[in-house]
Amino acid sequence: MPDAVSSIVANNRGESDANLSCKIKHIKILDEDYYTTPDSEDDIVEGITYYSSEDLIDMLLHDFPFKIEIYIDGTLYDATTPIVIAANSPTTTIEYKVRWPYETGTGNTLAANDAIDTYWGEKAYDYYHDPLTQGDVYCIEVELLVTATQTHTS
Repeated sequence: MPDAVSSIVANNRGESDANLSCKIKHIKILDEDYYTTPDSEDDIVEGITYYSSEDLIDMLLHDFPFKIEIYIDGTLYDATTPIVIAANSPTTTIEYKVRWPYETGTGNTLAANDAIDTYWGEKAYDYYHDPLTQGDVYCIEVELLVTATQTHTS
């Protein structure tokens, strides 16, 4: 499968540096939903398992045969490293990449990875051919909240 890439551009035209943060709010992969813990306890829905944004980023990088990566100016975002956009800086690019490499690993690892690829490939096929989901535009959705706050120096 060819890589899928989408991006947005941010800039800081202010006189102070800005801290940029990214928080995953919701992920939908085929028919499975993953949510971050709501900010208010009133918004918690019984029966839903909630995750931290950091856990969801880790999940996207390690729990599927495809990788969904977030890059800030070409650097892989891990949700732990602060991102600072300098005052009056050129643009900052936030990129989302979905990669599904073909035949990864060797020996037993290759066989195990092939089994996982087959499982998810069949699941994707079933999703696209299910009359209830045939109208869905995307099989993978990531809702990401990007926030910039100015830093003040005295």
